Amino acid sequence: MEITNNKLHPLVATAAVSLIVLSAAGVASLTGFLPKSGATTTQQPVVAPAASATAAAPGGITLPVLT
Repeated sequence: MEITNNKLHPLVATAAVSLIVLSAAGVASLTGFLPKSGATTTQQPVVAPAASATAAAPGGITLPVLT
């Protein structure tokens, strides 16, 4: 007669629990049950660099700007 071990491996149990928890968190996030973050983002104005005929390169060499 064979004796079988029907225990669940601890890594499989951990993976199953983490899958259930993360799935529940995803569903709660999509349905709006999780609170939103309090951070606000403000957009910084984009400032164009001043136009010049030459650009300074490393070593003090000036190169023409191609536009």
